[in-house]
Amino acid sequence: MAEYEKRYKELQDQVNTIPQVEAALAALNRDYDINRKKYDELVTRRESARLSQQAEQTNQDIRFRIIDPPRVPLEPSGPNRPLLISGVLLGGLGAGGALAFLLAQIWPTFDSRRSLLHATQIPVFGSVSAVLSPAAARRQRWMLLSYLALGCGLLMFYGGLLVVETIGFKLPL
Repeated sequence: MAEYEKRYKELQDQVNTIPQVEAALAALNRDYDINRKKYDELVTRRESARLSQQAEQTNQDIRFRIIDPPRVPLEPSGPNRPLLISGVLLGGLGAGGALAFLLAQIWPTFDSRRSLLHATQIPVFGSVSAVLSPAAARRQRWMLLSYLALGCGLLMFYGGLLVVETIGFKLPL
């Protein structure tokens, strides 16, 4: 019985010392991590100092000579502007035509009785034609004339831009 009590006390003492050993191990690991970070930082600083010292030594050995002095180019190095202006005009006209075609496909209209008959396969007995009042006809003529004027203005603006680009006109600053 005495032997078992002696073993029980020894085991009880060991149970009490395990948390102390674990705490000491955690403290040692923490100290080791801190010292390792400082060591890595010092090694990095030493390498950086060594590289900068080597760079200074090689800089002293290099001599620069200017072979060709820089010059301002006589012509711009940008895109071909007349071609770009033409591309923008054609792209805008193409986008407008595509939008008009898309709208005509989304909201179709029928211009004659025959096209309505072919589309629906239903006989058409009659149609109502549109009769515009004099004010509406005048407004429609003005809309057509303004559309034509804007189209001509666009073409004149395009021509003016091409002329300015080809003769190289520059505004005084």
